[in-house]
Amino acid sequence: MMQPTNNPTKPGGRRLHNALSERAVRAAKQPGRYYDGHGLFLLVEPTGAKRWKQRLTRQGRRHELGLGPYPVVTLAMAREAALANRRAVHAGGDPLAEKRTRRGVPTFAEAARKVFALRRDGRPLTERGFVQALARLGIDATAHGFRASFRVWAQERTNFPREVCEAALAHTLKDKAEAAYARSDLFEKRRELMNAWARFLNPTPADMVSLDARRAG
Repeated sequence: MMQPTNNPTKPGGRRLHNALSERAVRAAKQPGRYYDGHGLFLLVEPTGAKRWKQRLTRQGRRHELGLGPYPVVTLAMAREAALANRRAVHAGGDPLAEKRTRRGVPTFAEAARKVFALRRDGRPLTERGFVQALARLGIDATAHGFRASFRVWAQERTNFPREVCEAALAHTLKDKAEAAYARSDLFEKRRELMNAWARFLNPTPADMVSLDARRAG
């Protein structure tokens, strides 16, 4: 029986291709990800619910696109949709943006701007206030999801030290001895990190030219 994994490749780094079977999909019970290949995987929730998702990389950014629940969407249907999405990205399209447009779902940057537009008084935004703002705006997301997106971006797309990223999320040091000597709030470094995050969410034409130049190189 197949087991869930966080590694979408075969031993030795080779890419998976049609690794799943309909029988394996039906039998998958343990919560986690079951990779089929080319970014397509079956996500089994702790509740037992199963849904298809696809990892796509577009303009240097990694995205995850939902393809629908199983068994409403079969393995063959998921593969067909995943192939269409890969072809669209290759042709310069954006399947995720097209899906959001059809559903009226805001992008991450749009959602962030809407939430913080409600806090123009300058007061700190508490987690409870953040959740309430999401509900008022009708945005189907969680505060944890916003924080997780930021942390993954900082880890994969920047060179900022771990302690700066953790401080930006207000995470405390678990090592009491280390915490006793960590007297700085890293304010200036956190400012640089958040400015980089803002540029990532709202890239200027100069940022896009720089990205294209790096990819061409």
